[in-house]
Amino acid sequence: MRQENQDVYRTAGDAVSIRINGAFAVDMDQVDKRVGPWLRQADRQGKVILAGRRDLQISAPDAHLPTGEILIVNDAYLGRQPVTDPAGRRYTSAAQSDEKPDTRPVRVIVPESLKAHAPTISKAASRIIDPNLNQHIALETLTSKAGQHLFGYNTGAYVYNAAHGPDEDRSLVRDPALIVVPNGSLFLTDSAYTAYATQAGVVFPNPDDVLNGIETEKLQNYINAVSPVAQKTALDLRNSVSELRLQIFNLIVSVIVILVAGVGVCLIYARKNAQVIFAKRISGWRYISTHRFILAVEAAIAVIFATRVPFVAWQQHQELKKYAANGAPAPFEPIRITALDISVIAGLVAFEFGAVLLALAFFHGRIMRRGATEV
Repeated sequence: MRQENQDVYRTAGDAVSIRINGAFAVDMDQVDKRVGPWLRQADRQGKVILAGRRDLQISAPDAHLPTGEILIVNDAYLGRQPVTDPAGRRYTSAAQSDEKPDTRPVRVIVPESLKAHAPTISKAASRIIDPNLNQHIALETLTSKAGQHLFGYNTGAYVYNAAHGPDEDRSLVRDPALIVVPNGSLFLTDSAYTAYATQAGVVFPNPDDVLNGIETEKLQNYINAVSPVAQKTALDLRNSVSELRLQIFNLIVSVIVILVAGVGVCLIYARKNAQVIFAKRISGWRYISTHRFILAVEAAIAVIFATRVPFVAWQQHQELKKYAANGAPAPFEPIRITALDISVIAGLVAFEFGAVLLALAFFHGRIMRRGATEV
């Protein structure tokens, strides 16, 4: 998936998103009045790709919808990203239509996988665009082919999603519902434009358009940075290398701790019970019978170590099922256990138990040798 993300970011070319000055966080009305109209005008001129996001469940909290995502996009988005209907025909931009943007309907494109919820999603779309439902916006509900991954132009880190944590990369969104708003129409408010900009969801394919606009409209106080969209791939690579190094370090530390703990337990056990161990052996006790206590303890530790993470994941899954049954968004990210996780856990358990067996065999042999010399 990381390679797919890198490939799709390369298609963004020199595109940039804007960063709203955080100093205006307590006075967003002023930002809306200055930045919002400029973004709308740029959108009307075809200079902007809109890629806002909303969590599907939060958009219709009482509807018991499955987890998912809604992308609020414009015609320019459809012009650059392939979205197909169930028959494989691509939905195209209507920006070149003779109709004025405000007279065209807003298209709500629902994937086949969510077709049963299409009326609910369309109603939610109306409230997203027009929270007060006083504009009487015409909607056209359409269907898209299931299984499509659409480029969101950002990782989604700024928008809550019930199925994913903030650190998960949602650059490619599987089966999102789309709300397609005509370029620069009045359907979206000024505050909506600035809100999507704070999500890195307003993208300028040509950096000169945004730089010239900021200078012409004197928006330097409101927009303090532009960020190359494709820069994300470089950051991903750096983060992945750092994450790999941290995981390797943690693994090495875990192995050392397990080794020291196992050998230490065997050393204490052997010293404390040396005479008893020797007496049992010369009395004909088998090796396993002689050390059954320490072996049972270590086996129990190994079982707990091996099952702890899967058990926690199972418990969390049961909690998430309760939230889903009540139609509430999940308050935390589910634990996902991969084949690599299982392999690492199994390897550590085998290493820990093997180290204990080797240490126990070493101390057992030493006890036997010392006992034999003293007899």
